Amino acid sequence: MSGTLLIVSSCILGAFNSTKESERRSRAAQRKVDDAGGLVRDSESIRQQVDDLLSAQQSDFDRQYRENEGALRDLNDEVQRLDDDIIDLNEAVGDIV
Repeated sequence: MSGTLLIVSSCILGAFNSTKESERRSRAAQRKVDDAGGLVRDSESIRQQVDDLLSAQQSDFDRQYRENEGALRDLNDEVQRLDDDIIDLNEAVGDIV
């Protein structure tokens, strides 16, 4: 009878140890999940700050973009006018020579 009791006790102890190990792994996994939740919250907060900053700067960016487009058009017109003047100058020099 004592042999049977020893086997039963060993099985119970093995099951208990297995359950404790499973509990330890489960708690470790839960800590990882909890830590990841903090990272997700931080990420959401940072993303919102970036979105707010982009929204606040959008109108200034658009204004500067329009101004730069206008300045580039003006420069392009000036280059074209200078190109036309060079052609006229070349023709005038050619007539003199």
